Amino acid sequence: MLARSVLAIGIFIVCGWTYVLAEQQPAGYISAVRGEVYAINSQGVTRSLKIKDPVAIDDLIVTEEKGRVKLVFQDDTIVTLGEKSRIKLIDYNWSKEQKQGKFKVTINEGLFRIIGGKITKSNPESFVAKTPAASIGIRGSAYAGSVSGKKLSVYLLSGKGIDVTNNKGSVALLQAGLGTTVADANSAPAAARHFDASEIYPIESGASIDNDVTSGGSTIGPNANIVNQATISNSVNVAVGTNNEAHMGSIKIENSEVKGTVVNRATIKNSANVSVGTGNKAIMGSTIIE
Repeated sequence: MLARSVLAIGIFIVCGWTYVLAEQQPAGYISAVRGEVYAINSQGVTRSLKIKDPVAIDDLIVTEEKGRVKLVFQDDTIVTLGEKSRIKLIDYNWSKEQKQGKFKVTINEGLFRIIGGKITKSNPESFVAKTPAASIGIRGSAYAGSVSGKKLSVYLLSGKGIDVTNNKGSVALLQAGLGTTVADANSAPAAARHFDASEIYPIESGASIDNDVTSGGSTIGPNANIVNQATISNSVNVAVGTNNEAHMGSIKIENSEVKGTVVNRATIKNSANVSVGTGNKAIMGSTIIE
């Protein structure tokens, strides 16, 4: 009789815990994914991630080679990760009624872009990203960066600013385009400076997931006329400051049955278009038809 009672209590506890888990609202969900991307939960269970899958506290999000992922959280915070990235959601909550919340992640490796949501407006002091080299605090902004080994590189995309801090010092990045590097946790963050295109390119292009347009299975006919042809490699188009524009428009068409005019033909490799600041525009039109 005692054994049955213990068993019944055990089943009640398990069922109750299962019910609690089922009722918990996820911190966010997968908005876009490419390549091999998976999550490891606090029990060490691994699950592959696809669009609309939920993410929860203690999830370690992993992208392998050629893997990329975009996460959208309940307060509209957006996190995009490039390939070979590792980020863990340490703590998260958001109350629509109280308009209060907390966002805390650890970025262990890789390329990242973070666009702060409602939490950065209501209580930005509770929005923190930790890396092996330093912590990144936000003032209601968007930023991007990379973690490679012990080193952090990060720059401000837009907004009020970010603070990069460790035990050796702190640097405020208060203007779009300003960045800093931190060699390791025992080194102070370098003085704020404008990142150049060669520094922005690998971060911005590596953490991008939304800009591909592809169509397959066609051929260029003998009557097609190619007006412009260009090969673009390792190119970055950047608008920094106020009310500037960065334009890049290119089309690659191969073996397409086109009877009219092909206006542009371009081969694009490792290209990024970036706009930082207030009132700027970054326009890129890329189409691949093969």
